[in-house]
Amino acid sequence: MKLVCISDVQLGYGSPQIAKLVDSLCRNYDTKGIVINPFDGKKKKIENISNQFAIKDVEVKEPYQPHGRTEYNNKAANLVDEIKPDVLIICTTYSLPALFQVKTRPKFVIYYYLETAMVYGNKDTEMNKKIGSLVDLVIFTEENRAVRFGEVCGFQKIPFCILYNCVNEPNEDSIVPAEKRNGKIIYQGTIRNDSCVDYYFDSRVQSIPIDIYGNIDQKEKEFYEKNLALLHEDVHYKGYISSQELVTLRKNYIYSIVIWKPVTENNLYASPNKFFESIASGVPPITAPHPQCKAIVNRYSCGIIMRDWDLDSFLESIRLGQYYYHEDRNEYEKMVQNCMKAVKEELNWEHQMKKLKVHLKSL
Repeated sequence: MKLVCISDVQLGYGSPQIAKLVDSLCRNYDTKGIVINPFDGKKKKIENISNQFAIKDVEVKEPYQPHGRTEYNNKAANLVDEIKPDVLIICTTYSLPALFQVKTRPKFVIYYYLETAMVYGNKDTEMNKKIGSLVDLVIFTEENRAVRFGEVCGFQKIPFCILYNCVNEPNEDSIVPAEKRNGKIIYQGTIRNDSCVDYYFDSRVQSIPIDIYGNIDQKEKEFYEKNLALLHEDVHYKGYISSQELVTLRKNYIYSIVIWKPVTENNLYASPNKFFESIASGVPPITAPHPQCKAIVNRYSCGIIMRDWDLDSFLESIRLGQYYYHEDRNEYEKMVQNCMKAVKEELNWEHQMKKLKVHLKSL
């Protein structure tokens, strides 16, 4: 069996579940796969992601500009036609144009719906409505997205499943004891307006020890570079590092901030990688009330849920978290233990794959 995946990101710098999905499918079917990904030469290549698949870099100068996206999908479609895979995985609407250009339809096509079509605009929403018989299975990452965007894009007649964005396996040995942590809070993710980075510029937040990691959005780069450079006291911008480096650093923090302004349905129904990665690292999340995040934290008591998305609620939740860590250590350690419980019982990739395999019997 030949398996090919068209990724929308350079592996090692985002969406780690793409690599995990391909790796798992290749192991399950005892085959080697190929992941096609955009490569602009700005980030170093991350080696040894998996022995189960090879990475095929498609060189594109500006992959996230309209012309670059078009170039990437054209080249990706040509590669698929050359390889002639039995299974093809399309990651997000970004990569969907390639599916329409492939000349010979693979036996089984999986649409990994990591981001909603609305992220890319109305034209892409209309393109989603036309996938029809081209797709055999849609994978959603969040329950509300499956309902809402299944209706919007007309996916109701296509089989689907929901896989949480959790790629880690239980590993209690990697958990850092509370007393050995650095006492700081970590934010990890894209730096732009809808990720509430402006909160860190408020004088009331400046005295809170927060380290910020992430790539600055190109559209707002000048504004955020200027303001991040002005940060003082205890809030610091640490730059952009790889996912592998984050795994090593994150476990030393006491909490992880998870928040997107609910300005779009995509943001509201967030299923952030860093939410699941933080829990797997034994770092309780301080999360905005995104439905999936709220449900999981309530189910396992493994973090703190903000009352709403306002700055005052953000500050209240962080102060509560600091109180637990510094004044009520038993309560903090319970949250860490509950993170491990959540990973063991549900938030692990093996559990997620069981849900997927039900839909793969025809293979």
